[in-house]
Amino acid sequence: MSNENQSTTKPWYRYGLLWLVISIPVASVISSAVLITVATTHKDGMVVDDYYKQGKAINQVLVRDDFARAADIHAQIQFSPAGLVKVQLKAKQPILLGPLTLKLVHSIKPQLDQMTLLKAESPYHFIGHLKDFRPGRWYVQLETPQWRLLSRYRLTSSQHIELKPVSK
Repeated sequence: MSNENQSTTKPWYRYGLLWLVISIPVASVISSAVLITVATTHKDGMVVDDYYKQGKAINQVLVRDDFARAADIHAQIQFSPAGLVKVQLKAKQPILLGPLTLKLVHSIKPQLDQMTLLKAESPYHFIGHLKDFRPGRWYVQLETPQWRLLSRYRLTSSQHIELKPVSK
């Protein structure tokens, strides 16, 4: 036999194109495993439990915003580092003061949301306490069954803010 007829073959692992072909499915299996792991270990926070009921209730919320705008209700809120909250209300016309609730709603971490029922010290002065107040960006909502004030603030541990009616 002559040396010309013998072909020299390289081992399989020396072919670059083969590694390219193998790497595509291997990369897809690895990325799928990572995505499955992330999806099963991290819980998504539910935005709203009963979205249909919430959707129907939006008209009630708009009516409360309209009432606050018509009565020109304003609130001065003072936060203290110990979690004490003082609220002073002002309105151009007399308003019914039922149970007054202050809600701090975190925009991305619902487990940090807080709510406190405010107690009247005098006709338009209220006081309450937040258990675990953390500075940060919050939606501050002050409401009764009849009206509501809502705004977004970056709160610090001791701060004065003013809530005004939501503009149309």
